[in-house]
Amino acid sequence: MHDSLKAAAILDGEHGISVEVVDLRTLVPLDVETIVESVGRTRRAVVTHHAVQFAGPGAEIAAIRSAEPTTSAPRSA
Repeated sequence: MHDSLKAAAILDGEHGISVEVVDLRTLVPLDVETIVESVGRTRRAVVTHHAVQFAGPGAEIAAIRSAEPTTSAPRSA
């Protein structure tokens, strides 16, 4: 979490890129609503986590993001 907040501060301060950091403190139950709302608002998702295992929490979050019709629809030009 600390690395993500630091990266968000750097992106904002040095590049003018606003970042929303979502802290999913627990994975069970996984707060799918917060993930969907954030991606719906920002139209972006970057998933980070410290796990080094195959099919870790990041894979689950990415799968949810891609399965939600409101978050996976392509942006119109």
